Amino acid sequence: MKKNILYIAMAAALGFTACQPEIESPISKGSEIDLTKYVAVGNSLTAGYMDGGVYNEGIEASYPNLIAKQFKLVGGGDFVQAYFPEGQENGSGYFKVTGFDSNGVPIVETETNNLAVTGQTLPGGAAQLTAYSGPLPNNLGIPGIAVANLQDPLYSQGNPYFERLKSGNPTSYIDMVGEAAPTFFTCWMGNNDVLGFVTSGGTSPITDAATFQTNYQALIDKLTENGAKGVIANIPNVTSIPYVYAPNALVAQQAGGSFPVIPLDATTAAQLNGAYQLAGYSDPGFQAGNNYPVIVVDDPATASVIEVRQMDPNQDLLLYHFLNPANPTGHAGEIATGRGWMTDTNSDNIPDTPTPIADRDVLDYAELVEAITAVVTFNTIIQQVADAAGIPVIDTDPYLLQVLSGQGIEGVQVDGTPFSGGFFSIDQVHPTPKGYAIMANIFLRHINKAYNANIPLIDINALNPRGVKFP
Repeated sequence: MKKNILYIAMAAALGFTACQPEIESPISKGSEIDLTKYVAVGNSLTAGYMDGGVYNEGIEASYPNLIAKQFKLVGGGDFVQAYFPEGQENGSGYFKVTGFDSNGVPIVETETNNLAVTGQTLPGGAAQLTAYSGPLPNNLGIPGIAVANLQDPLYSQGNPYFERLKSGNPTSYIDMVGEAAPTFFTCWMGNNDVLGFVTSGGTSPITDAATFQTNYQALIDKLTENGAKGVIANIPNVTSIPYVYAPNALVAQQAGGSFPVIPLDATTAAQLNGAYQLAGYSDPGFQAGNNYPVIVVDDPATASVIEVRQMDPNQDLLLYHFLNPANPTGHAGEIATGRGWMTDTNSDNIPDTPTPIADRDVLDYAELVEAITAVVTFNTIIQQVADAAGIPVIDTDPYLLQVLSGQGIEGVQVDGTPFSGGFFSIDQVHPTPKGYAIMANIFLRHINKAYNANIPLIDINALNPRGVKFP
């Protein structure tokens, strides 16, 4: 999307309306919406999660907060967010770049100062966060929540971001939305019903379609029960994020430009195939010549023989947690010396133990197709529910593709390159402040179009939000 933003001087607008009182000001909230109480519904993207955590800087940079500031310009109400208290502003902790290695690769560490962690654990083992003591926030973004969780009151006690809002008071997410009672809403929910499957290499389940349909319908019914209007965003292709597409290229870069291979002669290949099968794996198919690393392609807990095969780096995707967080290109050498085929357990310089890449570390092609199919199914449900409620839907995937193409978007030059691209934060899943500002403008454009409004857009270049922060 090329830069094409209309700015109208307030003085000119006031002068125009003074002469023509029967004509609405060019800067308007639209004739069909009430912005008195804007409530944002969603998951980590709505909460302002970035760099692998929730902390005050990210909460402040969240797209709902930026939208609310623009609503204020046309008479919108106050917007409450669940900030962490002074001295605990770093919330759950987050990733930060502390320097660069000899190859110029960012060194990533975890922020451990000024956290809001109590030292207690919640049901399920998550670390408890300091309870929020203010009024119910307008930003109801809960990192980790899926549509599958929306009607479960016990979920509020196991998710630390939800529990800090409702500590000691089990509440379903839908009931909390009813308590918020919006006059206008944005809803971006559903990513996590597929994303968990993707980032776990297919070892976490995708929400079944029937549950998604029931719970999503209940959410939209609750949001609109008092006549509130809003905008819904659907689910982008969650496999098109650096967490998924970047590692193969980073490993290839570390290996000198091509994905690493394992050269074998015929005798050694046969011996290795036999060693895998003796260890309880299927035949990995090693042959004389160059071979690729071996990946697990099923769940070892349910298989009498653990199915493995050689990786196809053009279709099977290593995941970002496979890489060393302190040196994201550091595993090419490990593949060459053992990880993905054999390791030397006797320290005799002879690889002797089969060591395939774990199922959770790679999204294989069949899992990739399964995830994309689920996104299509869920987006069909979202569109049907939204159409029935008369709520417009933002198709988010074209915007993500525009970011990844490097064409620039909303007048800002960003792309999907890890660390330096500007849009994705250090965790390679969630946006930076700059990325959230872009998303805010996308929402505002759709609100303006759907509701005959002219709410001012954000001048992102003047705001100058940051990308990844470097030392």
